Amino acid sequence: MAKRKSAQKRFDEMKSLIESYSTVEREFFSWDIKFMNAMMERIWLGQALSKKMRAKIDELVDIGKKELPLKTPRIVELENAVPFHNEREQQILRSFITTLYKRWKLSEKQSKLADDLVEQAGRPPWIPSAEEEADIDIICTIAVTYDAMWYGNNPSAKRVLDKLQDYKIQGARITYQDYEFAKKKFAGGFRKMKTPRFQSGDKAFTSVDCAWNEPKRFCLVLEGPYVKGRHIVYDVMLDGTITTITNDQLYKRR
Repeated sequence: MAKRKSAQKRFDEMKSLIESYSTVEREFFSWDIKFMNAMMERIWLGQALSKKMRAKIDELVDIGKKELPLKTPRIVELENAVPFHNEREQQILRSFITTLYKRWKLSEKQSKLADDLVEQAGRPPWIPSAEEEADIDIICTIAVTYDAMWYGNNPSAKRVLDKLQDYKIQGARITYQDYEFAKKKFAGGFRKMKTPRFQSGDKAFTSVDCAWNEPKRFCLVLEGPYVKGRHIVYDVMLDGTITTITNDQLYKRR
């Protein structure tokens, strides 16, 4: 009589099998992966497995890691392009690869995008100048001054910001077009930092603690602009006290 497997042993076997699959393989064998994940969740929650569930688990484990169909030249071409792109483009390429493994055809639009990504991967990487690097730093810094609603209404801004952040953190490839697009999407905050309205030592006026019918108060700019919390701010001397004031509360005229 065969020895009965414990739930923990089945859990460990499924976990090991899932981990042996690459991202593309998990997408291609998605039914198996989803089934095993669901069974692992049941075991983790302490729920009993039916006889059919146990049999299917043991069948998958006995078969072991399944092999993908033979690669076509197009699949190889797309796989070779994957390392040269950031996470979002990699996900797109992997989804195309999975589609091709299933022997399905890419749509005309998908084929064009795949061709563009392959062509981009073959280009020499764009290397920003010192000034462009500084601009990218500004964009990544002022990104926190935009709220979740703004990003929800501007998904393309979030995507290009992710690219710039991946470039700064991981050295991922970006293009000059990404750089220019980011400057356009974050133009408001970018201009406030790139070409500030005030410099250290400038005279300014502020509406802080002023009623709507009162004249603005005189202050002296000490430092800024810089990002604090979710605002672009300046440090000013106001009535003998160093005060931090947002960019939008400072004026050239009373």
